[in-house]
Amino acid sequence: MEEKISPCEEQIMLTVWEEAGEPDMREVMELANRRYNREWKPQTISTFLSRLVKKGFLTSSRKGRRMYYHPVKTLEDYRRGKIADIVTELYAGDRAAAARDLSEHEKEAELQ
Repeated sequence: MEEKISPCEEQIMLTVWEEAGEPDMREVMELANRRYNREWKPQTISTFLSRLVKKGFLTSSRKGRRMYYHPVKTLEDYRRGKIADIVTELYAGDRAAAARDLSEHEKEAELQ
């Protein structure tokens, strides 16, 4: 089981996944602040990135004076893991019950 990440760390990961290539800290900060209407400072972003490297979600490489970040897993893999966690936590692992609830929710949404 992989280590969990905080909602803020998740926003940073979503930003890295969204950015093609390997963004540096400043690129991540600008994109995350714009996307999530935040005012995070460089030190805050640096802390989140360091935590994500320690938790195994990112790798980093230095080129000159800058650090660049690359996701270890794909967004799709992360989503699958998160869905599996929800099914385990809220449905005691019963995938059929989770699928039924999701299907019923979709039907209700279509009617509105």
